[in-house]
Amino acid sequence: MSINGKIITDLFPSNPDRQRETAIQKASEVNVVDIEKYIERLDQDRRESEQRIRDERKESEDRIRNERKESEKYWQIQRDKDHDYYIKLCDRLDEDRKLSEERLEKKFDQAINDIRTSKYWIMGVCFATILGIAAMVVAILVGS
Repeated sequence: MSINGKIITDLFPSNPDRQRETAIQKASEVNVVDIEKYIERLDQDRRESEQRIRDERKESEDRIRNERKESEKYWQIQRDKDHDYYIKLCDRLDEDRKLSEERLEKKFDQAINDIRTSKYWIMGVCFATILGIAAMVVAILVGS
């Protein structure tokens, strides 16, 4: 057996039984120390891995939070644009409706004026027809 490259029998040359016990004890101590160092390294690696996972999770959560905020901003801007568009559309439709009402009102007023004017012409034609018939009756009565 060897400890750190030295042969155990070289350490205690006088008593072979004592040498053997000491060698076993030293080998056990070396193994325990190596195992403790290995376990410490494993614990350190585990802690570093856990910390790295926590950091990555936090970065991921921050990224998701920022993306959500950016998405909310984008959709808020889109809603505002749509709102402005629909308000302008409603205003334009209201103006078109008012213009149509004004045109219809003018046409209606013109139709009423045409009817009034036509009424006088119709009355004039009726009056002229009645006078013509009366003149023909008078002419027939006078000529007979």
